[in-house]
Amino acid sequence: MQVNRFEIGEYKATLIRTGTFKLDAGIVFGAIPKALWGKYEKTDEYNRITLGINALFLDNGDRRILIDTGPGHINKYNEKLIEIWGLETTRIDDALGLDRNDVDIVVFTHLHFDHAGGATINPNGEYEPIFPNARYYAHEKEIEIALNPHALSRFSYFGRDYEPLLKKKILYALEGQKGSIEEDLSFYHTRGHTEGHIVVKVESDGDALYYLGDLVLTSLHLQPTWVSGIDLCRLESFYARETLYREALDKRAIFVFPHDKNLTVGRLALDEKQRYKLISL
Repeated sequence: MQVNRFEIGEYKATLIRTGTFKLDAGIVFGAIPKALWGKYEKTDEYNRITLGINALFLDNGDRRILIDTGPGHINKYNEKLIEIWGLETTRIDDALGLDRNDVDIVVFTHLHFDHAGGATINPNGEYEPIFPNARYYAHEKEIEIALNPHALSRFSYFGRDYEPLLKKKILYALEGQKGSIEEDLSFYHTRGHTEGHIVVKVESDGDALYYLGDLVLTSLHLQPTWVSGIDLCRLESFYARETLYREALDKRAIFVFPHDKNLTVGRLALDEKQRYKLISL
């Protein structure tokens, strides 16, 4: 099992691989020419590249926080979707060796299956929360869209992932453009990738971390203009990146990526040409 362990203030952090899937390279890199990204990625016979599906677990000995949950058990998906996506999965509790009572807070960057599918399990013929005592958070716009997805996104949302949380009244709606979630946790409503997409910020002992969600898929997408073709509104993503990067640079913040297959984690900095780079932890 692939993990990357590091520290952010008083928190011990674990970036964990919960699976992999394959997407068309043109979707992943959008308008970026293959002459640039082809130096780093190889495609298969269907022009797909492999992406990691990652989640971030934070533990300060008192509070245990999970940001995104991965796709959940492979049996949630039919054979056709498994084949199309080349999907491989591991349940988040198995990946982290967690008991079902070991998580206090779960924050979703958005509710696509690869970020929210691990939130529910089906042990007895009915889906239920995997962490029954946790408080779950997503942006109110994301919940609204997920409950009534439009034609452009309906294949990415599965009600079984979040409707049981709403039924139990443990999925809380975040409001506004930015704000506090709970102690040490805040969010930015970036839109772009989905109408309700957020970036999650963690602050502890003067240190800062940004879990970027699909605003920045991988460390290869670090430059602000390398916006994924999978975003519903690429221009919104670009502007959100510019704003967040300026703030993160001042804080020398840690960046974490949801789909980096190498589990890359690093502090944002500028190189000699004033381009963004990561300084590995």
